[in-house]
Amino acid sequence: MLRGSWGSGKSHVIKEIATALQAMGRNVYVIAFKNKQAVKFEDGMTVHAFCKRMRQGEIQLPATVIWDESFECTMFVHAQMVQFRLIPELSWIFVGDELQAQLPGHWRGVRTLNNLWKSDLLPSTMVLLEQQHRSHDPVLRVGSPCMKQ
Repeated sequence: MLRGSWGSGKSHVIKEIATALQAMGRNVYVIAFKNKQAVKFEDGMTVHAFCKRMRQGEIQLPATVIWDESFECTMFVHAQMVQFRLIPELSWIFVGDELQAQLPGHWRGVRTLNNLWKSDLLPSTMVLLEQQHRSHDPVLRVGSPCMKQ
């Protein structure tokens, strides 16, 4: 798991990891819940497209799946992905900011809190990116958990 707030370089690190793994001959798939996040990456795809391609047998195994902005997804989406996470030929890297607002979940018409950060759906091993790369403006840095005041 790779954690960091906005501007900490998560997208850059994703690209570096994907490039390194591909150079070793590994299949790499970068996925995200929203299309606007997936298109940041060459051959990036939405979680829904990944599920469809898995069911159609289009995902080449063994592979590494890098899930960008994984905290933004609802618990329902993560639960649906468990079937693929159990495949031994797939390695998973989760990327995101646990302080980011999660999309609201619903269960039988009742709004639910996702609380992914405290669930068993995420791996216990993580790397925390703490350095801010996007802005050195003190006004923008206020409120960024990765910035040391």
